[in-house]
Amino acid sequence: MKRWLVVAVTILLGLSAACQSKSQLSPIQTNLLLFDQTVERTLDSPGTHDWLFVGQARQQIAIILQTLDAPLNAILYAPSGAEVPILLSDDPENTSIRTGTVELPQNGTYRLSIAATTAGIPTYRLTVANVSSPPPTVSPAPAPTVFFPSPTAFPLPDVPPITPTGAPLRVGSGARLQPYRPIRGQIMDIGGSEHYTIFAPAGAMITIGARRVPGSSVHPALTLYAPSGDILAESMTSGSEETVIAGVQLPVTGAYVLYVRADNNRASGPYDLSFGYGLTFQEHLQPEPPPDAVVSGLLTAPFTRDIWPITLNLGDIISAAVVVDGNRFRPALTLLAPDGQSLYTGETENNGYSTALRQVIAPQTGQFHLAVASAESGKTGSYTLLWQYNARAPTPPPGR
Repeated sequence: MKRWLVVAVTILLGLSAACQSKSQLSPIQTNLLLFDQTVERTLDSPGTHDWLFVGQARQQIAIILQTLDAPLNAILYAPSGAEVPILLSDDPENTSIRTGTVELPQNGTYRLSIAATTAGIPTYRLTVANVSSPPPTVSPAPAPTVFFPSPTAFPLPDVPPITPTGAPLRVGSGARLQPYRPIRGQIMDIGGSEHYTIFAPAGAMITIGARRVPGSSVHPALTLYAPSGDILAESMTSGSEETVIAGVQLPVTGAYVLYVRADNNRASGPYDLSFGYGLTFQEHLQPEPPPDAVVSGLLTAPFTRDIWPITLNLGDIISAAVVVDGNRFRPALTLLAPDGQSLYTGETENNGYSTALRQVIAPQTGQFHLAVASAESGKTGSYTLLWQYNARAPTPPPGR
């Protein structure tokens, strides 16, 4: 264990040194950019300007870059951190202007990196134009059947925010589930069932978990219906304390209906239920880790992610890394925005037993979270975590 910890710290500190060296060699300036806004900047050499803008999946944008001095290079990064291919071509009427059209692959904050390709201090003008908004998303209507009620036929009460470690909130049948907010439901009659609604986008992967409440005779069984009314997934009715539907890829954007019943329909009573994204449906809130310090974590239960809060300012650039102990599982590392949305996902290394975020940018000021989970279904184990600043943005004045 000690030997592996030394290896883990060595890898993490190596990442730290590499990121610090890169930051010193290439100073980065971060700015927010609105659609159809033209900006003019001078780029110190060597250096990079990173421009952030918020886009939506399938949205068409045009990048217009006019170089007034030396030639420049433009690279577009998706919210996941992956590079989005763009091809800039010269304007036939003005060779100093290069343009390219891109279809955005996902919702979130994009980063457009402008860098000099030769020595000098070039000045440039940049516009990101909104060529066409994404087509409106229409949820397919559920098939008319007495066994699959329309989600709008039942009241969907708002679920107030609770902490990840809070007690499950009691809700009635027909409620809308919120990710990582556990609820307590109740099967009222033997042979009866309860249903809940999950709204999620096409392509998302979700995991749903239910467990028996101590003292209750209900061993939950789950059935998930697609918006079309077809059965999408079912849990195994093994009579265990915990029942899981793991890693279901959603085919369309819309309202999914989850039915909960007692295994073999032979009991009534309470049960706990929650869902989440990826291969997790529950989370544990951890203390805030200081930068440049190695901390230890432990995934104690399957389908669980650890949430490490960190406070960032708009324009902060950070890196982070996770290394597992003893190759017990392959880790997944995600930076979550203050609203809980995924911003960046880590790149796997060391045969998948470590993962790292490199030079990611905070698009706003607030409390972010580093989410650590297993990338393999049902795996647990211990790990080490390190995060650091590569560049700190100026602290905003009070009241802003």
